[in-house]
Amino acid sequence: MIFELVSLLYQRLYYHPLAKYPGPFLAKLTDLYAAYYAYTGDLHIKMKEAHDQYGDYVRFGPAKILCNTNTSLHVIYKSKHVKKSAGYLVSQRSRGAWNLFNAVDKTIHARKKRVMRQAFTTESLRRFEPVWLKQIQVFVDLLTPSSRRDAQSEWTAPKDVASYVEHMAIDMMGTVGFGHELCLQSHPNNRYMPHVIAKIQKWTSTHVQSPSLAWLCLDMIFYPQQIYYGKRLLEQVRIFVEERTNAQEAKNDIFSFLVDAVDPETGEHFSITELWSEAKLLTIATGETVAAALTAVLFYLSRNSDSYDRVVNEIRTAFKEARDIRLGGTMDSCTFLHACIKESMRMSPPTGSAPWREVEVDNLLIDGHEIPKGCNVATSIYAIHHKEEYFPDSYSFRPERWLQEDPALESEAAKSAFRPFSLGSRVCIGQGLAMAEIADVLALLLWHLDFRKASDESLAKIGEGTEGAKNGRHRVGEFQMKDHIVGQYQGLFLECRRRQT
Repeated sequence: MIFELVSLLYQRLYYHPLAKYPGPFLAKLTDLYAAYYAYTGDLHIKMKEAHDQYGDYVRFGPAKILCNTNTSLHVIYKSKHVKKSAGYLVSQRSRGAWNLFNAVDKTIHARKKRVMRQAFTTESLRRFEPVWLKQIQVFVDLLTPSSRRDAQSEWTAPKDVASYVEHMAIDMMGTVGFGHELCLQSHPNNRYMPHVIAKIQKWTSTHVQSPSLAWLCLDMIFYPQQIYYGKRLLEQVRIFVEERTNAQEAKNDIFSFLVDAVDPETGEHFSITELWSEAKLLTIATGETVAAALTAVLFYLSRNSDSYDRVVNEIRTAFKEARDIRLGGTMDSCTFLHACIKESMRMSPPTGSAPWREVEVDNLLIDGHEIPKGCNVATSIYAIHHKEEYFPDSYSFRPERWLQEDPALESEAAKSAFRPFSLGSRVCIGQGLAMAEIADVLALLLWHLDFRKASDESLAKIGEGTEGAKNGRHRVGEFQMKDHIVGQYQGLFLECRRRQT
């Protein structure tokens, strides 16, 4: 057995079809290398460091190649000759329980997407918008100073706005996704949800990198509370599904739409198993993605005063009344607001590591490299978003790079390399919803309130990098995320007051 193991490792090092590609030594031998950094949350950073050390093409697993060019990005994710990596099957909990995340089979995924995308049209978003605006108003009210004394100048005590954002985002998921009030913003009963969702994502990201680990059930050993909280979360999802499948009339939410929606090509409805699986995905993924992206924007605005002042002026000039804040032409005209959102998602993408794809043909050609059948290829979103060739001064928050104001920052290559929601047939179906919710939250918050980073120095440092840190987290001005499929973070302390102008 020892001889067989040594032979396998020797073959991977010297005789594997990918042996010619440089990369971390341990990564060439085992997928456990990537799994370890997925568990710690540093996978996106290690991928970026690997490219810095070895170049644009890096071997990051025994049969995995990371590519870091805008051309490879488009070839990989637009190609008909790749499929989603089998590693994503670890999230499938029962036979036939496919959803958009784990549907490796392209035919199954295409059918599901034809049905799902009907719930994410521009018309649908306009119907959903009043629902999420109610949750945003609760969020703004919670951050507003309660005292009327010196209301125009009184700053609140530092608040961990990251937790407020997370509660709001999950409440929006509940109402927009299922027409169900979860009330995390107003009541502690369901506030276990962010914690258990974070744990599920942490272990799923680890298992995706090394699927064999899933069989060891390490998540149950190291986090036994998952048994209780996981069942509690699934019970909540069951309630969502039963309420909507048994409803006598359609409600104004995504899941009600999916219950009645049909595949325009086959006329088929989703089965109850598929509805159940999509409900779990909506619950676990959508709210956390919005929360991560939104918290990052607030971090960067609170530390870049010129950008903050400009976006505040833009919002308060464009919208004369808070009730005017809606999707439409006026919101579209707030170009600096959207530039701030894009720049934040470039610097700290909600999903920063690499969505793996398996090559299905002999020798897929990418930038002149022939990648053998059965190997996995990917581009790290975080790494390509910080490639200086495409994004000069890539660790600085520069929304102007998206407004054609500085020729030194503008390039077609940058536009093609910016893909926080991936691209191709597997592009995130909810990106329009996420961007709309984020824009509405920022517009309403900035219309009503001023905010700044906490005046308490120790609280202000939460979320920042640490100067001198050796693990790639040394940039004080960079919002620090742990990549567990969706970004997770420690917190963000801000102070708020009623608007001054």
